[in-house]
Amino acid sequence: MNKIRKLYPWTTSIPILVCILYASGLLDNNFILQMVAGILLLLSVMSAVHHSELIAHRVGEPYGTIILAVSVTII
Repeated sequence: MNKIRKLYPWTTSIPILVCILYASGLLDNNFILQMVAGILLLLSVMSAVHHSELIAHRVGEPYGTIILAVSVTII
């Protein structure tokens, strides 16, 4: 029986929050928001790696390693 893993809430909410923040145009001259956006961007990268690890685990050994290598290279 396949066990379906639920995604953590931060792995889906942080990338959406980053997209909204960048699309809002509030980052022009606000240093504090630029720092927050940088931290959120790092967390967004971590969530992308988390998603690729889940996919690599489901696919298996030879292809999972390729998926992780390609995802890190793209990031």
